[in-house]
Amino acid sequence: MLSDEERAELLRWVGGAVAPRLVERARIVLACADGQPNTRVAAELKVTTDTARKWRSRLAARPRLIRQTGHPHTLRGDASSIKNHVLRYWGGWEMRAITRMDIQSWIRALVGKSAGASAIKRAYNLTSSMSARPWMTPFSR
Repeated sequence: MLSDEERAELLRWVGGAVAPRLVERARIVLACADGQPNTRVAAELKVTTDTARKWRSRLAARPRLIRQTGHPHTLRGDASSIKNHVLRYWGGWEMRAITRMDIQSWIRALVGKSAGASAIKRAYNLTSSMSARPWMTPFSR
């Protein structure tokens, strides 16, 4: 189901060449491509069965997960979110100086600029992945 090139790229991701959430996705896709059932993938990778099912269906619906450029679609979206939402607001800040109230103000500003819920969630999750603050955890469904 995966080409040799795609498998090699996903294995590179698993090696830590990309963001942690992409590492998780790569592991799920590789396990699914190897024919493991969703329940086994979920148990081995400590994700929900729904998450394994989602990435299996994406693999089946769009076998070319990695575009010709070698960059995942998600990576381009993350780069856009960082440029348009995260750096515009936090560019001059030290991560350790950001408080919960600062985050709330930032989210209110994004809402005021009519940013969509998914754009806000993505920007917040990207920011939280760079923070050591225990109160700043990624949104979940």
